[in-house]
Amino acid sequence: MAQNNRIANPRFWFGFFWLASAAALAGALISQFGFDLRPCHLCLLQRWPYGIVMLLLTPLIFYSKVPTERLKYVFLIVALLLLADAAIAGYHTGVEKKWWTGPVDCTTDAYPTSMEALTASILNASTVRCDEPAFIFLGLSMAAWNMFYALGLSGVALWRSRQN
Repeated sequence: MAQNNRIANPRFWFGFFWLASAAALAGALISQFGFDLRPCHLCLLQRWPYGIVMLLLTPLIFYSKVPTERLKYVFLIVALLLLADAAIAGYHTGVEKKWWTGPVDCTTDAYPTSMEALTASILNASTVRCDEPAFIFLGLSMAAWNMFYALGLSGVALWRSRQN
């Protein structure tokens, strides 16, 4: 019975989503600094929703008087942020698979036609291409794994929002 009370406690879920977001960010930072897998522009964008989830939930973990009628909205916001992350990761996966073109600053092979265009392309170019996966595990890139991870967490957050 004590186990069910803990799982019903919203602070348990705030901590769960905070830790899940921290784990995603830690994995990204470890791959970047520990294994020298430099992130592209889209990789960096995928980190933002996790950071926002952590910022949103940090005060709620310690504040025990969240009104019950507002808990649904907190979990819906978490679900939407994680769904946005899954969408960015899905877009990035499609760029890596060449299903569609990605941002011009990190995927283009177009040749500049003037000196000004050449200068602008050099100054605005990303050093890491978005359409070339840095690491593939079991046939999936890090962006694809992140998409599935964020989708799963978003589903859990949606499920939890319906519990109130």
